[in-house]
Amino acid sequence: MPATAMRPSHAAAELIIPGAGGRPFSGSAALAAPCRTPRRDSHKQVEFGHAAGDHGLHWEGTLVVGASGQAQKLGVKPGWKIHKIDGRAVYDGNDISMRLQEAMWQWRSSHVSFITDTSVVRAALKEARIAATKAEEERVAKLAFEGNTDHVHMTQVTDQFEFQ
Repeated sequence: MPATAMRPSHAAAELIIPGAGGRPFSGSAALAAPCRTPRRDSHKQVEFGHAAGDHGLHWEGTLVVGASGQAQKLGVKPGWKIHKIDGRAVYDGNDISMRLQEAMWQWRSSHVSFITDTSVVRAALKEARIAATKAEEERVAKLAFEGNTDHVHMTQVTDQFEFQ
């Protein structure tokens, strides 16, 4: 059976090039759904040399909160997200410090990949905050009592323990 080539539809062309789908571009379609995936140009890879001294990165979680020394000279800015170190994804501050420490102990440079699109970084942080809040609400909902002033809880405590 011969292989058939897929032809792009007008709707697909409209997504790629505004106005290419045969209808004039109003701009509302692009504004209705914000882009959650980072653009190709929103990544930047930087090489931190082992002989150049301290890397100068300051982070909380995977978010850069400050840059000094080598990081500042290489153009790293606060608000960027540390995505990969030496080609391996990092998920928290411990991963970052371990990967950078490993490179330092091996006397080699480390290649750090950043997501520079702050809107994508802010959206990911917002989703993480929402997930953490939801997990905390679920944890509190599973508790047998509301707090240390709950009447049922206080009755159980006074029944079980003798106070002097």
